[in-house]
Amino acid sequence: MSELVAEFMNVLVSKKWVLIAKDDSGNSGQVAMYDKITGAPIPTCYMEFLKRFKSLSNADESRWFISTDEFLGNSDAAFSWDAFERMSLDAAMTDRDAEDVRTFWGRHLPILMAVDGDYQYIALDRRSGVVVHGAEPDFESVSRLAGSFGEFMIAVMDGQHDELFV
Repeated sequence: MSELVAEFMNVLVSKKWVLIAKDDSGNSGQVAMYDKITGAPIPTCYMEFLKRFKSLSNADESRWFISTDEFLGNSDAAFSWDAFERMSLDAAMTDRDAEDVRTFWGRHLPILMAVDGDYQYIALDRRSGVVVHGAEPDFESVSRLAGSFGEFMIAVMDGQHDELFV
């Protein structure tokens, strides 16, 4: 799996994405905190990916993978990792709508955000591991990109989903 993650990151860098790597020593406490924040186990492949970068974004930083520091609230990012959930909650017309939003985001963990043009994201389904894509105005209406994070990385390396990695 390590080779797949490394190759995926190299492909993103070849697409002019900027990688600021981090060493994962001393990360065990952060992993435990991350589990608490997300409320669900983290797929091993995604966890391995997450441990490898401090920042991973396109050149103008309008598209980025959410980092451990962002999940923990230890970053100066303009958008919090749960910004789209908050926007949806603000737009909810009824208590039932708000509950539907909370249920959706309780199940989906955003892993990539894009704020150039229409706001959009990529998320992991916390139960199944399926990778989905959503966009405004209805963030909770998603399309499936891959059956797992590993499959997603392979698809991107094969040239699929290029529109998400500009």
